[in-house]
Amino acid sequence: MNVHISERKVAAIRGISLFLNFFQIIFAYYMIKPASRSIYLEHFRADQLPYVWIASALLLGLLMPAYCHFVDRHDRRKVVMFSCQFFCAILLIFVALLQSGKTSPAVAVGFYILVDILSVVLVEQFWSLTNSNYATHTGSRWYGFVGSGGLVGGILGGMAASWLIRETAMTSYDLMLLSAFLLFTLGVYAELLINLDIYSEESFHIRPQGLGNSLSFTRIFSNRYILLITITILLAQLVEPIVEYQFLSFVEQVYTEREARTAYLSTFLSVLGMVALTINLLLTPLVLRYLGAIGGMLFQPVILLMASGYFNSSPGLSSGAAMKISDRGLSYSLNRASKEMLYVPVDPTLIYRAKAWIDMFGYRMFKIIGAVLVLALTQWFSFNWSSETFSYLVMPVCLVWILVVISLKPDYQRLRRHEQTVVQSAMLT
Repeated sequence: MNVHISERKVAAIRGISLFLNFFQIIFAYYMIKPASRSIYLEHFRADQLPYVWIASALLLGLLMPAYCHFVDRHDRRKVVMFSCQFFCAILLIFVALLQSGKTSPAVAVGFYILVDILSVVLVEQFWSLTNSNYATHTGSRWYGFVGSGGLVGGILGGMAASWLIRETAMTSYDLMLLSAFLLFTLGVYAELLINLDIYSEESFHIRPQGLGNSLSFTRIFSNRYILLITITILLAQLVEPIVEYQFLSFVEQVYTEREARTAYLSTFLSVLGMVALTINLLLTPLVLRYLGAIGGMLFQPVILLMASGYFNSSPGLSSGAAMKISDRGLSYSLNRASKEMLYVPVDPTLIYRAKAWIDMFGYRMFKIIGAVLVLALTQWFSFNWSSETFSYLVMPVCLVWILVVISLKPDYQRLRRHEQTVVQSAMLT
């Protein structure tokens, strides 16, 4: 009995620590996310955003080889600390540039890209390390709670940013300074978790057959299971910039002043976080328990399919916001927990490398495709699509997305059976 109590205490301490870690990451991110969008819209139109997405993807693609080389040569946990320090320093440089009074469109674009890359790197580093802490049977109990840390961080971060802009003399630039300080404290907290051995690795993970010892790009994605996960994730990323464009097109029309845009976007992000948190607390545990990771992965494409149809039939800021929430609200909650559960049975080192390519590189590449589609259909050719017309692209992608998730089921069940066998053998010994 004492052993079980001790194990539960350890699990609770780890869960709460990871909850707080994810909370800090997203809180700091939501301090600067609305500011980055608002500062960008001060210099450019929403329909020029695809160019920024393309630049962000290309830059991340160029940095990926160096990043993977750095990860290979250093402890994966120490990489997290370095990343926090690095982004803190770069953010302070942008604060100095923007507050100098010589703000240029190039600086606004650079800041947008920095925030974009910061969110991807810190979030995926967090989940890569978290995945190595759990086997599937424990992850199904804790992932909803751990993921809720980020959702609470998003809610409070958005609310705090909105309140500071509306009720104090602080500006969008001041939010950047606050975020830089939060990133610094995040690095300190990450070091504390390492010293307390919160980030440790379970021994129940499986390297898919056929990979050998190589972790090259081609060897990783020659595995059917990893490839199908990749396709589902990238299909989600393909529609994300299209939905973002549809939503921001109406934000641009309704809010023409910078601080008003920042305040609205901050409030909207808080509402988005509240929806995601509600889903995570009420729906995610039930879905993961009774329908499993595959069932959880189906919710986002199905709901987005319906929301996109609604936006197409009744375009406006409210329906655009509803579509955005249906996409990101599920992406940040149920879909996130379900997706990470798919990684749990797989070898931690493989996860770290595969997720680096998928979530940091593949995300951006498919965002380029989405951006090119927006540009081609609104500017490059004579189609002149309206924002609501893009739903005719989103809906068929959602259908393909659903079919790929269903195709994942037999592979996931095979890995689960393998994992359960390893767990039972370990318990017997």
